[in-house]
Amino acid sequence: LAEDAASPAISADGRHAVFAGNNSVQAVSSIGGSSFGTVSSEVVVGSPDGVAPPIVTTPSGPLVSEHGRSVVFDSPDGTAITDAPAFHTGTHVWLQLRSQSAAGEPVDLGSVEAPGELSGTAELVNTGSAGIAIESVTVDEPFELGDTTCAGVLHPGASCTAEVSIELDEAGEASGAVRVTGGLPSTEFTVELTATAVDPTTTTAEPTTTTSVTTTTTIAPTTTSRPATTRPPTTRPPTTRPPTTRPPTQTTPPATTRPPVVTTTTTTTTTLPLPVVFDPASFEFAPTIIDAGRRTAVLNLVNPGSRPVTVLTIGLEPVEGSGFALDGGCVGTELIPAGSCEVGVEFAPAAEGPLAATIVVELSDATRATASLSGVGALPPVLTLTPDVAGIGQVVTISGSGFPAGIVVELSWDDGRLRSTPTVDAAGGFVETFAVLPNTIGGPTEARVEGQVDLFNDVIAELLINSTGSRSNAAFIAGFGPSFVR
Repeated sequence: LAEDAASPAISADGRHAVFAGNNSVQAVSSIGGSSFGTVSSEVVVGSPDGVAPPIVTTPSGPLVSEHGRSVVFDSPDGTAITDAPAFHTGTHVWLQLRSQSAAGEPVDLGSVEAPGELSGTAELVNTGSAGIAIESVTVDEPFELGDTTCAGVLHPGASCTAEVSIELDEAGEASGAVRVTGGLPSTEFTVELTATAVDPTTTTAEPTTTTSVTTTTTIAPTTTSRPATTRPPTTRPPTTRPPTTRPPTQTTPPATTRPPVVTTTTTTTTTLPLPVVFDPASFEFAPTIIDAGRRTAVLNLVNPGSRPVTVLTIGLEPVEGSGFALDGGCVGTELIPAGSCEVGVEFAPAAEGPLAATIVVELSDATRATASLSGVGALPPVLTLTPDVAGIGQVVTISGSGFPAGIVVELSWDDGRLRSTPTVDAAGGFVETFAVLPNTIGGPTEARVEGQVDLFNDVIAELLINSTGSRSNAAFIAGFGPSFVR
């Protein structure tokens, strides 16, 4: 600790300390889990909004919660040491609220013909105000983890990376996440992964159908014969000479034969064009909150053939009630060979549960192209307060559920005087705690998560405040957890 540190206090787990020094209250956290004085330290001065209280000589010394997020100390009686929003003048409680959060943009490794391999890099950024001591890095199957820089302590604003790869043996989409565990309390931070394999393209030219028409004409051989001619024998009347008889004469001319005519064949070839198709042929939207969420996607309409085709109409089946809508793109477009155009799709469900529709495109060659759409309408997120009736000095746990995974939400409490920015986990939830400060006005008050455009509306939960108790109530200090020390 600093040489001029006064009234130091250390949390029960030995990883956090507060002390008065250098004209401010300073919070120190150890790195690596060792006790103070044996490792280097990360120093944060003041509150998350940069306002630091002045030095105070405290009768009992400051108290610090187990994870260093809340500080309680006394000042001289009747003295308000600062008007900073993080300081409560009634109890002299300084809310450090050093949040730990990290997030990463989803990573799409792309597509490949099956079987094939894809690879990429996932990045995790520390978006909070506290360092995160990383304990482990894993990845969901069938993805494989390669080299990673996620080790040691990930400081606020810093990032680390993990190389991932996947082998895809058949067509389809794979999804998973890189999971980084660390921090106090131990928390899992995720970066979503997707990869797609498509069927290999085996057709390189338009198919053809060949029809053979054979015509055969045959002229049979012809033989011409003259009939035999026979002359009757001639007999003269007897004379003194002996009778003379001539033998009969028969003449047969040779036969005449004509050669046959050879077969004639005619061949006709008909070409069948490749059909216009969607790429991808189907698309599944992530769960989307009803009456508030909206997601968009773009599908390509591709002409793989050798002839131009014009897009006549584009529509949805069923026409209404599916939660899907089209932007009207491609209508009237002439798709040249190997050409394409984009069709925009929007998913904004109004009903809970699985939803589906089909895009139908009518083309000028009397064919049609289709693509299937699917998605899930999710119920609005919920805030739960435990307890929902609390008195002065009590700690209230705020649990969120049903939020989009991986986003950072803005949580406010006590009419906006206290704020936090938790990161929603992979299951769609988060947990935060707040203390009911003295002098809080009794009656109903709200915890609120600000709505985010195209994701969800404002989420509100109500707490009833019982305005009893005082700063001298021991339950107030104990409300921060059993790790508070004096």
